[in-house]
Amino acid sequence: MESLFVAAGLLGLIIAFLGIGVWVFAGLIVVSITALMVFIDMPAQRIGTIIAPIMIRSSTGWELSAIPMFIWMGEIILRTDISKRLFEGLSPLTYHLPGRLIHTNIVGSAIFAAICGSSAATTATVGKITIPELKSRGYSTSLTYGSLAGAGSLGLLIPPSIIMIVYGVVAQVSISRLFAAGVIPGIMIAGLYALYVIIVCSFRPQFAPAEGTRPTSGDMLRGIGNLIPIGLLIGLVLGAVYSGFATPSETAAIGVTVTLIYTFVTRQISRDVFIESLVATVHTSCMIAMIMIAAAFMSTAMGFMHVPQNISAAISMLDLSPYQLIL
Repeated sequence: MESLFVAAGLLGLIIAFLGIGVWVFAGLIVVSITALMVFIDMPAQRIGTIIAPIMIRSSTGWELSAIPMFIWMGEIILRTDISKRLFEGLSPLTYHLPGRLIHTNIVGSAIFAAICGSSAATTATVGKITIPELKSRGYSTSLTYGSLAGAGSLGLLIPPSIIMIVYGVVAQVSISRLFAAGVIPGIMIAGLYALYVIIVCSFRPQFAPAEGTRPTSGDMLRGIGNLIPIGLLIGLVLGAVYSGFATPSETAAIGVTVTLIYTFVTRQISRDVFIESLVATVHTSCMIAMIMIAAAFMSTAMGFMHVPQNISAAISMLDLSPYQLIL
């Protein structure tokens, strides 16, 4: 039971640090160092010798190269017309559904998540296009922002998810299998979001007012045409992984190459766009790397204090049934 109290205390400290605005990686490192010095009286010099190899080991794995590549792909797309094409392509296709253009938040987020793997990039890109359009057309503000906030998180689940890459490296499990496991749950969650919008707008049609002319068959065909480049990019990225043709890291490099070629052919790449996308990628990648280093250090600190082993033993002694354990 003592280990349970230690774990609860450390969790409380982490929440307290995050609550007062301390950076995540700094909070994890401070809590880990404090725990080592207080609970097992480890000298500061010894802690320093532990941190150095952890920093190298947890931030230099080959699998991690996929993270900046996928982020860079998303940052480039954010600065091109692909996101605009996404909205224009989905608009006529969602007209006949209750909720109409609100579904562009959900479907657009699911599609964009399958391109870049970042929830932040997904929400920023889709929201940048859809929110002004939906507000100008009188759609419900709460449903507009709510659908974007919910569907924007699909970047965590729908491959190529950056979080899955991080988890795969830390837990030492197959990233390709994690990607495969995220497809159906991601589609199901997107479908549930869409179903919620349909139900709400069926009872409250004023949330999604009808406007403009009904799209013709030609409008729908043009919409599908706008989605073709995005579909090809998604098919290339996911197909390369699931077919075994390339590893996630190699697939990320292929995705960036194809995106750069697209921006070059369509004359959307410039020196400023190239540099801005690189700088944004470095910022995000460094943030993720620092959090991974801090998390690896905390995991090591817990191991020195035997917290995982003691908690496991304490739970085993309770002799719970499988359902009791889940509860």
